[in-house]
Amino acid sequence: MALQSIKLDPYGVVKDADPLDVGEEWTDVSNMRFRNNSAKKFRGEVKLTDTTDQGLQLQFNGDHSDPRWYIMADGSIHSYDGTEHDIDTADNVTSSKDWQSCLFNLVPIFNNTVDKPWTTTVNNQVSELPGFLVDSCQVIRPFRSFLIAMNTTEGATRQMNRLIWSDASDAGALPPSWDIAD
Repeated sequence: MALQSIKLDPYGVVKDADPLDVGEEWTDVSNMRFRNNSAKKFRGEVKLTDTTDQGLQLQFNGDHSDPRWYIMADGSIHSYDGTEHDIDTADNVTSSKDWQSCLFNLVPIFNNTVDKPWTTTVNNQVSELPGFLVDSCQVIRPFRSFLIAMNTTEGATRQMNRLIWSDASDAGALPPSWDIAD
């Protein structure tokens, strides 16, 4: 098959207009990446890490100036920034296959439903979420400037209908307290 020249200048792919109004410009494309004024086939899968742990949850840190992926496996948390790092160096994470994660003010929060939720420190190690009052929760999610934990466990008592929320946090910071009396 002969190579065919395609016109992408000056607009590239125009997806936000009605195709009938665009003219000769392209209005849709699949599995293509555009770099340096050329179109290349998007390759799809890439091997991310050589770890033998089965990744159960992935979370991007949201920081495009220092991009990093977090990989949660059964009993461990790894980070990947081009090189894999075991960030649970103290092996404090309990074995669990029920991982969830979220970003709160661009700070990753990890929850394995067995331990207190985890976050990362300045030196990219994991630590328990500061000030978290209960032993574990089944779900933790951000909402505006609050973190909300649901279906909590204190000691041996699981409170499935309980919902607790943190104090409001400043931009870019974790909540200062989870004290219910505040």
